[in-house]
Amino acid sequence: AGLQLDVLFYLDLTMSKFAHLVASGTRLAPAQGVSHGHPTTSGIGPSKMDYYVSWGAAELPTAHEHYTEGELLLLPADSMHQYYVPRVSPDARASMVDMTD
Repeated sequence: AGLQLDVLFYLDLTMSKFAHLVASGTRLAPAQGVSHGHPTTSGIGPSKMDYYVSWGAAELPTAHEHYTEGELLLLPADSMHQYYVPRVSPDARASMVDMTD
């Protein structure tokens, strides 16, 4: 509570009981949201969780009916929203042997 946050965005609340307890028990910022490790509601109501951010391609047209958070926000379905850093340089990749044969 002493952090004076404006926004708190939980990346996932389904993998940690502790994180879920914190999020469901205490409002730590005026605007709070959660995203999906798994595209399923956190089960936390709008008095504590304002937003659920999901990927449009992972949701049904009636998805808003299945979430307890205040508002369901959907990222565009036509692109992926994952952070990816290539660990192999393009030159090294080009010289690799195709092992699928």
